[in-house]
Amino acid sequence: MGAVYEYERVVEWGDCDPHGFIFFPNYYRWMTEGYHQMMRKLAIDIVPHLEEWKMRGTPALAMNARYAAPARLEDLIRHRLEITEVRTRSFTVTHRFLCGETLLMEAHDSKGWAVVSLQKPVTIDLVAMPEDVKAKLRG
Repeated sequence: MGAVYEYERVVEWGDCDPHGFIFFPNYYRWMTEGYHQMMRKLAIDIVPHLEEWKMRGTPALAMNARYAAPARLEDLIRHRLEITEVRTRSFTVTHRFLCGETLLMEAHDSKGWAVVSLQKPVTIDLVAMPEDVKAKLRG
C-alpha cells in the first residue's frame, strides 16, 4: 500500500442531521479537507509547480462510498486516508472513518493528474505524474 495520513475530529452540532447523526455530505467535505492535508504533509504542493508539472489539479474521476454505522453528536472520529493505488496518470485514495474500532464509512476516491482547458467546451485531460510525486504517494 501507499502513504497513510490520519487525524481526529469531534462531531459538532452543524455536522449532524436533526436526529444527531452525521449528515452524509459532511463526509465528502471531510474527505476533501483530509486529502488536501495529506498532500501538504507529503510535500506535494501543487500550486508552486503548476507550470513545471504541466498540470492544473487532481479532480475526482470516480467515487464510491459505503456507510456502515452511524456516528452521533460529540463522537470522536478518526479519518484514515491511504493511497491504495498509484497509476501513471491517476491514483486512488481510500478513506475510512472510524469511531473507536467501529467503521462508520469507507470510500474510494480516484483522482486524476489533470490539465484543464477553460476554453468552451471545458476539457480535462490526464497527464503523467512526475516520478517523485508517484514515489511520495507510494510512501
